[in-house]
Amino acid sequence: MPRAEFSNKTKLAAWLRCKGGDIEGTPICECGCGAKIENGNGPEYHHKVDAWVGGSNDLDNCQVLRKK
Repeated sequence: MPRAEFSNKTKLAAWLRCKGGDIEGTPICECGCGAKIENGNGPEYHHKVDAWVGGSNDLDNCQVLRKK
């Protein structure tokens, strides 16, 4: 099965969400750690529920994370 990817529209909506809906806001990792996403550490877009077990490519299943 091909890798499930989020659309650019979904990624943009998730990016704005992690910035508190403000284009000028500070992006915060959505894993719950509260870390800022800055140049060099993200963003990465991940499924909350993996696609291989039935997770969708919808915004509700997309989370923006910092790279570790």
